[in-house]
Amino acid sequence: MCRKLIWPKGLVILALAAAAPICSAAVGPVTGITTDNPPGSPPYNILSITVGSYTVTVDRLATGTTTHGSIGGTPCPEMDDWDINTALDWNLGGGDYWTISFGGGPWKNSNGDNPDFFLFEYGGSQTPDIAAILPGGGLGQTVTIPDQWANLGYSRVAAASGDPVSGSGDGQSLEGMSWAITDLLDAAGNPLTNNSVIEGIAIVNRNGIDPIGFFAVVGDAPEPEPVRQLDADGLVVIEAELYDDIVPSAEFEFVFNTDFDGYSRAGCMRSLPSGTNVSSDASRSARLDYQVEFKQAGMVYVWG
Repeated sequence: MCRKLIWPKGLVILALAAAAPICSAAVGPVTGITTDNPPGSPPYNILSITVGSYTVTVDRLATGTTTHGSIGGTPCPEMDDWDINTALDWNLGGGDYWTISFGGGPWKNSNGDNPDFFLFEYGGSQTPDIAAILPGGGLGQTVTIPDQWANLGYSRVAAASGDPVSGSGDGQSLEGMSWAITDLLDAAGNPLTNNSVIEGIAIVNRNGIDPIGFFAVVGDAPEPEPVRQLDADGLVVIEAELYDDIVPSAEFEFVFNTDFDGYSRAGCMRSLPSGTNVSSDASRSARLDYQVEFKQAGMVYVWG
């Protein structure tokens, strides 16, 4: 597809559909996920998580090390895998569940004002109490997470042999919640900041939730590579995955993907679900945005 456009000199943004609201960090529902298998066919290993207009892929997510009772207590490996069909062993009883070392060490914000933490459970509707695990192992003041769970279109399926809660919750919806570091408190009750460093997060009181996965954003967002001018005439090629913003629609979303051969870098961008053509109704389409600075005014042809 080719389009002829005439732009004045300066910065423009190329987009594929109508604008959508920008996500701001606050306690809120996970609005979408992608997994390695479709609903009804677990395991459901997380590939990406979406909150509003913000999507983070698995290459920037990390699990932690979860124990019951204290740091170093009874291991809870079901919380520390990528499969959100396996559930925490609530037969361990009451008490705290401590998750530390997201990504292998102390956690610090690398995500700006976007959501940092994602907790999943089956059933929804509960309001757990959580607290930041501060450097040295002490806890910040407790925060009650409001009922902001969202049904993700998946249901828990009878788990594999050895699941400590096999049979419990089968058929219940899988739901997700997100929050940012700035939603947590220090020991004095002051909100943490984007510069705060924590050891992890404790679920101080489950209040009935049945956790099935806990993930945090780690590492710096990759610096986008500059666009490449390929010839003297000013032909510019932008790799699809070097977008400046990703905006899902009500029906579709773009996700990073490596299922197909032929990409020139680490992977490609794929619109899911596949097999549907939006035809000429661009309002149904997900969108990738790219910023391009034109150094010289004139006629520009855009195709993809």
